[in-house]
Formats: sequence, structure tokens, C-alpha cells
Amino acid sequence: MGSRSFALLLVIASTAMTIGGAYAGADAALPPDNTGFGLTIPSRWIDSPELSMLAALGVDFAVMAGILLLNRSFNLIRGLRGAGWLFAALYMLMQGATGAAGQFTGGSLLVLVAIASFFLLYSVYQRPDMARRVLLVFVMLGAGSLIDYGFIPYLIVMAAGCVQMRVMGMRCIIAMLAGTLVPLWVLWAFGLIEPCSFSMPEVVSIFAPESHRPALRLVTATVVVMAAGIVTGLLDMLQVYARNARTRAFFGLFAVTGIMTMILSVIDFNHIYFYAPLLNVCTAFFMTLLYSFRQRGSLGAGTVAISLVTVAFAVLYIWKIINVLMS
Repeated sequence: MGSRSFALLLVIASTAMTIGGAYAGADAALPPDNTGFGLTIPSRWIDSPELSMLAALGVDFAVMAGILLLNRSFNLIRGLRGAGWLFAALYMLMQGATGAAGQFTGGSLLVLVAIASFFLLYSVYQRPDMARRVLLVFVMLGAGSLIDYGFIPYLIVMAAGCVQMRVMGMRCIIAMLAGTLVPLWVLWAFGLIEPCSFSMPEVVSIFAPESHRPALRLVTATVVVMAAGIVTGLLDMLQVYARNARTRAFFGLFAVTGIMTMILSVIDFNHIYFYAPLLNVCTAFFMTLLYSFRQRGSLGAGTVAISLVTVAFAVLYIWKIINVLMS
């Protein structure tokens, strides 16, 4: 299960189902992300559904490359050869199951920004003199907030990440504030956005009866991902917090990001497709980390978790095929 062959199999299967589902219209029920906060929303950048799907797949492959680089650079998952490949493959598996890979949306940008932000924050661990990298993190989030309001809560997440990386200080605070405000100031100065272009988004909770809820299959897949993330994340925590401060800090950034994403997925349920890719990244990380802890046992917790989730997503794939054939 930890081999590159297994990872390659998951990636091929997920890519095939994503392409097949997109061409058959199985993922067409995803709602448009009418969440612009000053700039044109990403779902309107590409008119062609086929090009949108290819762009989304391109982002997913870029994310997988980022995962491999992140794990190789910072040794996030130790004791498992090819851990980065399993991490990336599980992410792609979840993308295909949720249908989040079928269209280019704001979530495609969020997951790219998150991976880049992880890399930058990990690189400044106990290096408060490298505030320019913190500035870049918040420039990306500040620019993203003008495209989709879903970026705004992650300003808090990355601020917490600065605390975890032990770089919080006056220089870091200035970098955070400047990075957040500079994109708004620059675009306003060039006349690309106007104050009247800002409007408060409509946030609809999962508990609201008038919620225009996404497709049932997307909801089911997201619930499976969230359940897997919660269980494996808690089991990881028991192992990680007995290790050194650097390992705890790196895990903590993923944990805070995953918790915030799960909360937002429930509170802002109509926007679930935006949070799904980043939720998939965090859950894939938790599952791979647990597998690396428990890999010695043939029926270890990590093996069981990956097996159950793979079977669950295989069922969701079959559900997608049935829906296409019956439509």
C-alpha cells in the first residue's frame, strides 16, 4: 500500500474517473462560485467546460508535485519510503471522488496558495529575520480574498502558523498586515476595483432549510473525507505530540488548517466545493502519517483507514457511473 505502484494506480483511476465524469456531465451539479469580492470569480475565467476540467486537473497535478516537494524538503512523513507518493495519490483519489477536480474554481486557487504557504512558513521555522516570506504568504491570501471570500479565514490560520513556527514578532506582524492590504491598495490605485464592487456574500449553513445544497454524491464524499480526517488526525496527534518541537509545529499547521476547513465546510455549506480540495489535502496528510506510524502491522490503523476510504470512494465512483448511465 505504501508503494509507488499503488499510488500510481490511484492517480490513474482518479484521473480517468474525473475526465469521464466531466465529459458525461456527472459533476455538472457543482454550483457556480458567486463569491467575487472585487475581482472576477475563477469559475468565470474559463468558458469551455473541457478547458475548465483540464485546468483543474493541471492544478491537481501541480498540487501533487508540491506535496512531493514539500515532503522531500521538510521530511514531514518519516519512516515510510515513498510517503510523498502515497500522500499525493490519496489527495487525487479524494479529488476524483468528490468531483472537485472536474471544474476550475476558487478552490483550485486556494489549495495552490495553501501548499505554497506551507512551504514558505516551514522554511522560516525559528527564523524571524525572514519576514519577507511571511509577507509573500499574506500577499497571496490578500489577493485571493479579492477573488473569493473563502480566503479570508485562512489569514487567521496562517497567523496561527506564524506563532507555531516561532516567528511572531513586530516585524512579522507588519509583514502580515502589509501583505494583506497591499493587493487591495494596488488594485484600487490602478482603478481595477471600486469600493462599490464589494458586497457581503451570502453564507448558508448546512442547517439552513433554504440551503441550495450541492449534489448528494459530493456531500457524501465530503462527509467521508471529514470523518477520515477527524479519526486519523486524532490518532496522529497521540503520536506527534510525543516528538520534538519542530515535528509538532509542522503537524500543527496542517491540523489548524484542517480544523478550520472542516468548520467552514459546515458553516458555509453552499461553498463546500471551494473548501473540498484543501480538505482533501489535509485528510490525505493525516492518513499517510498514520500509515507511516502503524505500517509494521498488516492490519494497522493506517492500513485499515486507507483501505476503508479507498473502498468507500470506489463505491462513489460506481455511483457516478450509475448516475451517468441512468441519465
